[in-house]
Amino acid sequence: MNVYSDSFHNAMNFLSNKALNIHYMEDDFNIRDAKWNLFVFSHSAAGQVLRDLADSYSLVHSIPVLSVLTHYLDI
Repeated sequence: MNVYSDSFHNAMNFLSNKALNIHYMEDDFNIRDAKWNLFVFSHSAAGQVLRDLADSYSLVHSIPVLSVLTHYLDI
C-alpha cells in the first residue's frame, strides 16, 4: 500500500479507523518524527498513531540504506 497524506494526516486517520488486511505499507504520511527522520529531534502524536497502526498489523519499520532527504525546497 502506498499512501500520500495531507498535513492533517487524513490518510493515517482513515487507515487507523478501518479493519484492513495490510501486509506491507509504504507511504508519505507527512509526519515528521525522530523515529524515521534524522533531522527531527522529537516524537509527534501523529507519529505515535502511525507506529500504533503499524504495530496493530505486526509491521516492522525498515531502516533506509541511505539517509537522504526525499524532499527539497524549491529555492
